Amino acid sequence: MQYKLDAGIELGLFDNRVSMEFDVYRKKTVDMLLAAPLPTTSGYSSITRNIGSMENRGIEFAINTTNIKTADFSWSSQFNISVNKNRVLALTGGSDIYSGSTVIRVGESVGSFFGRVHLGTWSTQEKDLAAVYKARPGDVKYLDLNNDKQINDNDRTIIGNGVPKYVLGLNQTFRYKNFDLNILFRGKFGFDILNLQEVFFGNRKYLPNNIYNSTFTRHAALNDNPQYSDYYLEKGDFLKLDNVTLGYNFPAKGKYLRNLRAFVSGRNLLTITGYDGLDPELQDTGFETGVDARGFYPRTRSWTVGLNVGF
Repeated sequence: MQYKLDAGIELGLFDNRVSMEFDVYRKKTVDMLLAAPLPTTSGYSSITRNIGSMENRGIEFAINTTNIKTADFSWSSQFNISVNKNRVLALTGGSDIYSGSTVIRVGESVGSFFGRVHLGTWSTQEKDLAAVYKARPGDVKYLDLNNDKQINDNDRTIIGNGVPKYVLGLNQTFRYKNFDLNILFRGKFGFDILNLQEVFFGNRKYLPNNIYNSTFTRHAALNDNPQYSDYYLEKGDFLKLDNVTLGYNFPAKGKYLRNLRAFVSGRNLLTITGYDGLDPELQDTGFETGVDARGFYPRTRSWTVGLNVGF
């Protein structure tokens, strides 16, 4: 069940050549559902149950402009951006819910990564202190959050979040006589990605299975069992040239032909990002967001040539 409060403003200027929309919203969701695991003795893997409530707050802004408009040429733009923040309000039973590499915790955002804080690797000069933690030079060094001289589950904490805070789109449309060109950019910003590809395939402990070259370059200092930590978190910000379509409208002639348009369209043409994985655009809804899992298949670049005929 959801409760939503929404307030907005719409504005048109210069004979509606510039139009804007601005919305502020607050949405509360109660009786959230989660597929919770069950003991194998039950004969089932999971059960869907109510786990609590959360709220989303955000703003949405859109502006449409007619930049140029003449008899032969026109150029229009559409830009939109949304900013969202979510927070868990209550959980059934009051206890944290752990799901793989994430945690659902009251007061925190959904999509919070839960793991250890990476401090580098133990050096030979630190072998005595490393021995206290039952580690050897070359093992990964983690932050001892409670200073109890041991690294265990009590040293895990929230280390990032996989839900984008900012989502934007920019669409440009050009028309020159019978030609039209549409260019669409999309972007998501303010989120982290857990690179599970590197957790396993970039670690020499995964031998004799297949591994990446990064095992011996970027991760050469690592010689320890894979662990969820901020070492494998990367900024997921990206901007994509999502679609480009070029078309031509043939003059329609004859009583049986209403219109005829030929076009060529390209999808997923360019991605600008600092993320080292295959594709920064991952699942960003639900409770396990921003995880670049080993079975993830990236979006492919595609081209389409078509003909639209109206009779």
